[in-house]
Amino acid sequence: MHGRHIGLILIYRQGLGMNIKRKLAEGVAGWLMFESHSNRGRLFGEKYLTAPIGHILSGIYGTGVLAEMNHPILNMYKTWPGRPPQIDFGILAKDKYTVAVESKWIGKTQVGVGEIIWDLIRLELLHYAYATTCFFILGGQKKKLIELFASDRFQEPRENGRTRPVLRLLKNVKKLSIRIDSPPPKRAELIKGRISQYQNVSMPTGIVTGYPEFYPLTCKSSDYQVFIWEVRSYKSKPRFFPKNSNYYRT
Repeated sequence: MHGRHIGLILIYRQGLGMNIKRKLAEGVAGWLMFESHSNRGRLFGEKYLTAPIGHILSGIYGTGVLAEMNHPILNMYKTWPGRPPQIDFGILAKDKYTVAVESKWIGKTQVGVGEIIWDLIRLELLHYAYATTCFFILGGQKKKLIELFASDRFQEPRENGRTRPVLRLLKNVKKLSIRIDSPPPKRAELIKGRISQYQNVSMPTGIVTGYPEFYPLTCKSSDYQVFIWEVRSYKSKPRFFPKNSNYYRT
């Protein structure tokens, strides 16, 4: 193959990897807009997001995209009956967990902040163990998203007057990490039930999220927006076991 063609292919692949967040945000939001204009907005929900997310991931990565993939770590420690812990989307390549995606939809009822944090934890476990590239997607009407982002349960006000939001919202903030081992009291109550089920799982001290990609950038409050964050491990901090924690020990 001609050297120029090889160079173009490499540039295309590099650009593809760098723009995954943008492709997911724009693609899912565009699909929601199309479906809304087709008078199918009443059907929107978390399960409804699986179609556009699955199509976009398949377009980027090809085969190996799995929906509702069993969580390889949490399932090793699940000892009770019922549905196994799962990830909305996982991508396997040569038996390696290369990409994982969790999504949440804000509809008539607000999504629980505890559910969001638990999704972030499950993604972080994969990133820490397998260096998996992990994304968290949040979609809904702009007015619902604003309501969530402004809520005390999302911001968690502190005694010093500052807040510690669950997810990074501004690109000019260098980084954001939330504490899992010793969270503020109200936040601890939101996640205690989930984490306490896994006494012997090595949990993250904190979770780091990159800046969000969101689309559309500007829209009416009744329009739909999609936000997406990359979730990473807090590598500089030690981990902990719930069985040794005053917050989560049963």
